Amino acid sequence: MNMTVLIGVSDVYIKGKRNLNIFSSQLFLNKTSYGIWEKVTTFSNSGYYFKNLEYNSNYNGYFLYSTDCKLAYSADLINWEVSTGCFIYDETNEVYYKITSTTDDDTVYIYISKMLSWGNFDESILLESFNKSTSAYFSIQPASKLGDYTLFPYYNYIRTGSGTSATYDCYQKICYTKDFTTWNIKTYLSESGVSTGHYQQTSLGSSGEKFILFSATENGFCPMIFTSPTSYETKSALWTAGNMTAACGFYLNGIWYYCSSYKAKYKTQDGTNYTTLSNSYINPFMLYYNEKYITSAADTTLLCIYDSDFSSETYVSAPTEVKNILGILNNKIYIMDTDGLIFSCLLYKTPSPRDRG
Repeated sequence: MNMTVLIGVSDVYIKGKRNLNIFSSQLFLNKTSYGIWEKVTTFSNSGYYFKNLEYNSNYNGYFLYSTDCKLAYSADLINWEVSTGCFIYDETNEVYYKITSTTDDDTVYIYISKMLSWGNFDESILLESFNKSTSAYFSIQPASKLGDYTLFPYYNYIRTGSGTSATYDCYQKICYTKDFTTWNIKTYLSESGVSTGHYQQTSLGSSGEKFILFSATENGFCPMIFTSPTSYETKSALWTAGNMTAACGFYLNGIWYYCSSYKAKYKTQDGTNYTTLSNSYINPFMLYYNEKYITSAADTTLLCIYDSDFSSETYVSAPTEVKNILGILNNKIYIMDTDGLIFSCLLYKTPSPRDRG
């Protein structure tokens, strides 16, 4: 009887034992020196942390989305372009929208435009405008689906004066829509003329029924639970000093994660009770596949797999240091290394009757 065994020989192991569940070494074994991995391309904009690799039939190409709402496009998975500006995604219709801001002498204008094809947009819709004094700032968070709505948080703040005499007007808001034609804005935090502005936001994403957002307030850094774009509850601050620089978050398999410097720091199942995480392997580029979590180790850049409750880990040899996991396409997992190289590997599949002999 002939049998094709789809496992790595020495490059996949779990606590000293071989792992039979995730990766296949049959494909690519003789194509490169990387064993089960094949080099796909060199990504020149490696400074961004991209994830959510997908093929989009509306645009006849592949996309990557970053934690700071940047978008990359490729027609062939080989040549990639990164667009300036920030993007949100219409999950229902699989369409991207670009958020831009312009400034004249004393006013800032915020626009949204539908992407018709890569680099081409329809007529822009004005979301809002606001007056500025000395300088103004504007930043958005990734979009989430909440019930029938798509929403994205954003802030703008205006600085008046400079140095120790500067004052700030700060506004934290939710922009939401059902049809991507009519847009509404809910301001949930407003400060005027304060010496220290509170404007930082970090989205943890949505379960579809509940959206969680961390916001900087005068009482500290508070999780906010939204059940609609305008209905929310502010919880007690988890911490009061510091900031949310290089913070991001994600929702995966029933759990929300808050990440600091691309390492998961807190997790919650309800938005109210949070557990502090000490495990450095959990990062915002984690994938849930075949009842396991696949991630790159935030401290050691090793490729790592956890079981469904994080009680045991599997280390997988990769061709180089893994910066982040991009996603899964056609039963292949794609990773990016610290030099911007993209590699792919065939995921495990059950042998066919012919393989079984």
